[in-house]
Amino acid sequence: MCDYVKTHCKNKIRLMISGSAPLPGTVFKRWHDISGHNLLERYGMTEIGMAISNPLIQDGTRSRKQGCVGMPLPGVDAKIVDKENNKELILQGAANEGYWNGAPDACIPDPTNGQPITGHLYIRGRSVFREYWQKPEETKSEFEDGWFKTGDAAEYSNGTVKLLGRTSVDIIKCGGFKLSALEIETVLHEHADTTDVAVIGIPDETWGSKLVAVVSVKDAETFSIPRLLLWLEQKLPKHAIPKEVKLVKDIPRNAMGKINKKELIQTLDGNGEHQQEKVVK
Repeated sequence: MCDYVKTHCKNKIRLMISGSAPLPGTVFKRWHDISGHNLLERYGMTEIGMAISNPLIQDGTRSRKQGCVGMPLPGVDAKIVDKENNKELILQGAANEGYWNGAPDACIPDPTNGQPITGHLYIRGRSVFREYWQKPEETKSEFEDGWFKTGDAAEYSNGTVKLLGRTSVDIIKCGGFKLSALEIETVLHEHADTTDVAVIGIPDETWGSKLVAVVSVKDAETFSIPRLLLWLEQKLPKHAIPKEVKLVKDIPRNAMGKINKKELIQTLDGNGEHQQEKVVK
C-alpha cells in the first residue's frame, strides 16, 4: 500500500504545497518518504497576497530547502532591514524571471556575496494592499517609504529567504541573545517523543525574556525532561537551550493551524492551568 500511494502521488499529483504555519523538518522528510514530493513552501499574507516562493521546477540550480521560502515572485520586491547594524538588502522579483519560467541553467544573482543578512522583512509590489478599510492611522503605521512592514523576521543566505518568525513573539531576547523560536522548534520537532512544540519568551527579571519550551509528547508518564535537555545540548548552542520546559496535553491552534503565542504566554505565565511539569535549567 505504501508503494502504491507513493507511485500514485508521483504520477498523478503535480505539486504539493505547505503554508499557513512553519513546516517542521520531520514532516518535510516524512512527507517525501510517503509521497515522493518535496513540499513547496512559500510566503504570503492577507495584506500582500503571495509574495515569496520556492520554485515549481527543481533542477541543479533550483531546489527546495526545508524551512526556506525561496525568492520574491515577479512583480514583488522584498527588503531585509537590519536596523541595529544599519544594513539592508533588496531582493527584486524581476531579477528572478529565469528562476520562475523554467529557463535552463537559470541562476539568481547573489547581492550579498555569500554573506547572510538577518532583519525585518518588508514587501512592496503590485499585490500589496492599499489600505485598511477606514483605518488611516493603522495603515500609515504599517508602511515605511512605500514598503509594507510584515512584522516578520527573515534571513537571506545561499540564494533563498528563510523566515525566523514574528518579531513580536518569535524573536526572543534572552540573556543578551536574539533567538529564533522557529529554529529551536525545528530541533524539538526532531525528537522522537515529541508530538507538538512551541517556544515562547516569558518576561523575566534575570533573562529579560525566559526561553520556555512548551511540549506535548507521546507518553507523559515515561517522558524525561532532563534527558530532553541533555539531547538538546547536542543540537543547539548553550544560549539557545530552553531555561524551562513545560509539558501540556495539547498545544492550542486556530483553524489555520497557527499557534496563538500571545495567548499561550498569558496562559502559561506563572502557574498556568495547562502546566503539568517543569524543570528549570
